[in-house]
Amino acid sequence: MTKSKIVAPTLISCGLIIPELHFGPFSRKWWLEISTEKDQETFPIRVGMSIVTELNGQNFTILFLHIGIHILLKNLPLYVCMHNCSSYLR
Repeated sequence: MTKSKIVAPTLISCGLIIPELHFGPFSRKWWLEISTEKDQETFPIRVGMSIVTELNGQNFTILFLHIGIHILLKNLPLYVCMHNCSSYLR
């Protein structure tokens, strides 16, 4: 098993908590559980939140969005990763 490198993201914009998303039927998609040395912590994925992190000497910016237009994407987060003027959606 390979060891995972711990990366430290920097918060650029904190975003918003939207009650219908974060506390509704699809809320499990809007929260992250992260294991620490002591226990597990839960963090919200906020709409409009953006972070930057460095991987292999390159900066990557991740923006978290909500697009409520399409029925399949209505309650799910959209991740946009930007690097050197390129962007990737997930």
